[in-house]
Amino acid sequence: TSDDPAAVTIFGYCHAFQRWFEIPESEAGGEGQNTANAAASIDIGNIASTPANQVPSDREYRRYEIVGIDRVAFVNGTPTEVNVFAACSTF
Repeated sequence: TSDDPAAVTIFGYCHAFQRWFEIPESEAGGEGQNTANAAASIDIGNIASTPANQVPSDREYRRYEIVGIDRVAFVNGTPTEVNVFAACSTF
């Protein structure tokens, strides 16, 4: 374990192409700003606490466009367990 933050990478699967690919973070104008850099950094020291014990400043908000994506995968670059929560909308 190191003190460097881990990164969670978001991948999408397209059934038509039968391929997985990295989904870039949305940068669409006028839709609000993401609260973190492009790589989803994880606070290793905060991972052991349950999500209910984390405060909003311990969390990061990110938005990804998944139009045409059939599956989404959250991949952590380290063996450390990470809690990832996702929500989607059909609007």
